[in-house]
Amino acid sequence: MSQSFTEPSVEALVKWGANFVPLTFGHAEVWRLVTSIFLHGNWLHILVNMYSLFAVGTILETFCGEKKYLLIYFLTGILASFASAAYSLIRIKPTISVGASGAVLGVYATLLTIMYVRKDIFIPKARRDMLRNGALFVGYNLFIGIMVPEIDNAAHVGGFLSGIVAGFLVAPSIRLQVQSLSSDS
Repeated sequence: MSQSFTEPSVEALVKWGANFVPLTFGHAEVWRLVTSIFLHGNWLHILVNMYSLFAVGTILETFCGEKKYLLIYFLTGILASFASAAYSLIRIKPTISVGASGAVLGVYATLLTIMYVRKDIFIPKARRDMLRNGALFVGYNLFIGIMVPEIDNAAHVGGFLSGIVAGFLVAPSIRLQVQSLSSDS
């Protein structure tokens, strides 16, 4: 495969910081657990991840605020990368992992968990629809991960599970500010 910016070679991805167990843990390059979140295999890969992140991230950021949202994104992404590396070690088959999908699924799982736990802050029909659509999105991603061997489902599962934990931790602290419809004049 030829190397280009829009579709980098495997060697380029590893050089730029892909999660690759022999380097991540074998050479103590644990920074790869973070850098791999920002690398993608091609333009479609990053486009789908960024669209998905925008769709759910803006909602989660509204509930949690910028700092908690960024913390959730980074922690679920790092834990997704760790899950990928751990699974790679268990299989004794080093894989090269890149992409934000684990973090995106972590953000989705956090929002879905908040919606499940905090029924009081959602309109029932909107909550049902969002839970259904979120479950379909997650289910589709896990199904595609099973069907396409190149997709790192261990990262998807790791991100999703860490997002559930984040949702349970964050849900009690959410306070909505209702804007007044009356004018101050």
